[in-house]
Parts: sequence; C-alpha cells; structure tokens
Amino acid sequence: MKIWKFKTEEEFLREEAVRLLVSALPREASSKKPVLLHSLRVWNYLHEKKCSLDAIIAGYLHDLIEDSDVEHKMISDLFGEDVLAIVLANTKNLTLARQELLEDIVHRCYQYGEDALLVKAADVIDNYHFYRNLGEEWEMKRAIVQWEMILTRLDDEVKVGNDVFNALIEMVS
Repeated sequence: MKIWKFKTEEEFLREEAVRLLVSALPREASSKKPVLLHSLRVWNYLHEKKCSLDAIIAGYLHDLIEDSDVEHKMISDLFGEDVLAIVLANTKNLTLARQELLEDIVHRCYQYGEDALLVKAADVIDNYHFYRNLGEEWEMKRAIVQWEMILTRLDDEVKVGNDVFNALIEMVS
C-alpha cells in the first residue's frame, strides 16, 4: 500500500477540509445549489487568486456550520482559530430576517477583516454565476445587494490591490 505524502501544508489542509465536507454534509441537499460543488468552486476561486491559506481553507468550509452538525471545536482543532473565525463570520444567523441576515454577515466579515471579506466575496461571486445560469433573477439581485454591501465597506486602496474585490467591482459596474 502506498502512503500519500503531502508536499505542503496546504495540500494536507485541503484534503482534510474536503474529507470533513464530504463526511459532514447531508446526503440530501435542501437547497437547489449543490453545497459541496459550491464550496469547491469558492475554494478554487480563492486559491487561483492566491489568497491566504486561512482564507482558502475557510472557503471550503464557509457553509459547513449552517449546513451540517459540525461543531466549532472540530473546525478549530483541525484548522485553527483563525479559520474558525472566518467560517463563523460567514455563517448565517438564521434568527434574523433575510435582509438583516445579509447585513449581519457582511458586518461580521468586515469586523474580522480582509480574509473573511474575501471568502464572502468569492461566495457571492459563485452564487451570482450559479443563479444566473439558472435564470433566478431574485437570487442574482440578492448577490448584487451583498456585493454592494461589501464594496461600500472597503477602502479604495484595498479594492484596487485585490483581484477578488476587483472582480466584484467589475460585476457591479
């Protein structure tokens, strides 16, 4: 039996994140959006844009708490407190009304910092493209509202220097 050796910490953490996603996500999705594929696309986007390792791993896991029974401790034990904080910043507070929910997530991401906002931006970009392909106008508008919330909170210097935020600006323009 060949034992797989990871070349980098990122390879190891990526595989652990995928294992956790596959084992924790429910078999039957209650959403029309496939959560596993969405999480992989968000990860890929953050990876391609060379975001921090914490943001990349949180990209995999950003919907995990709201879509599964995974506990906070498991995420922090496997990936660290920073990844958990980014995931929590991106987790919906389902006790809030829909409009408040969007504002709350963006506010918490802003409070955490750039990595949490990058994960939310990649999430919103993927949601927009997914729902555009389905012709879901309402969901597309919801994504645009989130883009605008994110962009209004960013300093101009942060927007200009980051490919993820630049992609948001181009989509809203």
